Amino acid sequence: MILRSLSFSLVFIFAAAEASAGRRPTFHQDFSISKATHIVLATEGDVIDGRFSVIESWKGDLEVDTEIILPALAKFRNEQLRTVKWTRGRVVDAPYTRLVTGQEIVIFLVESEEKRQSNPEFSEIAKWSSAYLGDAQNFDVSVAWIEYGEAYTYQQVINPGPSELRHLCTALELEARVANDSNGP
Repeated sequence: MILRSLSFSLVFIFAAAEASAGRRPTFHQDFSISKATHIVLATEGDVIDGRFSVIESWKGDLEVDTEIILPALAKFRNEQLRTVKWTRGRVVDAPYTRLVTGQEIVIFLVESEEKRQSNPEFSEIAKWSSAYLGDAQNFDVSVAWIEYGEAYTYQQVINPGPSELRHLCTALELEARVANDSNGP
């Protein structure tokens, strides 16, 4: 009886582990750049609440100081979600950071013109979706936080494994990649 209970427990544990393994949301730079109708460098200011003000427009027609409201990103007021993950044992030196602030964030957006035209009272909040490969409301992997000139995004480095905030490239490299794609062939 004990052996049967132990066997059942092990099967349950392995099944649960297998169910949680697999592909997790991750930032896909080239896909996000090409899918986005608008790419902006924005700031959330001193309060992380999902309200952004455009600093620069890298793609699309949003003007400086335009407000973008993305309630899904308000959850990043939790510092644990904004903590950059590094390889164990690696010393993190300047210019790299351990925590992103939201003072500068690149947002990859898709504007739903069809929804806005079909409903004149269409919400400013609902007009935006993420330029993510999967779920259009998953903004976690449709943004890049900029700190000290370096860009950080949510990535799944190991499969199976979690999506974690990791270093991507420099902010200048990211901006150049967007400019290169926007110019077209």
